Amino acid sequence: MPISKKNKSPQQFSEERVDVLLSVALQEFLALGFRACSLDHISRQSRVSKVTIYRHFANKEALFEAVAIQVTDEIAAAVATITLDPEAPADSLRALGRQLHGLFVKPRYTEIMRMLIAESPHMPDISLRLRDRMLAEIQGRLTAFFSDLIARGAMEHPDPAHASAIFGVLAGGAFRGLFGARGSRAKELARLEADMAMFIGGCGIS
Repeated sequence: MPISKKNKSPQQFSEERVDVLLSVALQEFLALGFRACSLDHISRQSRVSKVTIYRHFANKEALFEAVAIQVTDEIAAAVATITLDPEAPADSLRALGRQLHGLFVKPRYTEIMRMLIAESPHMPDISLRLRDRMLAEIQGRLTAFFSDLIARGAMEHPDPAHASAIFGVLAGGAFRGLFGARGSRAKELARLEADMAMFIGGCGIS
């Protein structure tokens, strides 16, 4: 359905078109893959002209980066809702692990990650920027939490940034989803609990 201009400022109308474009671009990238999904196709599906697309994005790679940023920001916003309590670190980490796991198993995240990995040789700068953004927005808060725990003597680890990376890998299912090797929901949740227990115990967190 075309976007109506009625009772909207030019800026509001423009912002709505970009929102629709990003939403449709995500759907089409997930459905067709990066290579097979053209800007012509996205323009037709979104009913946003190519002139408008190029006004906001230099090329398909830039549009894909914006879509991937949107997915990353969704995860970061969800992670921010979890309270990381230094007085109850083990419970906090289990809650965060469950939250991350629920996000990482969603097809939109898995498929975006697959595309990023597959296309990284062709767009290394974008891949690096997205990696840095994910580390800053998703792992940054956890790294700060681990740094505080280590300073308090409530956690044993030589490198809080590395610890947060390992935690993220475990919460995400150790890349099983990327290889289509994910088990049943019950089995994956049992693995998650075991992985969280191993991490918490291994770092001396109580």
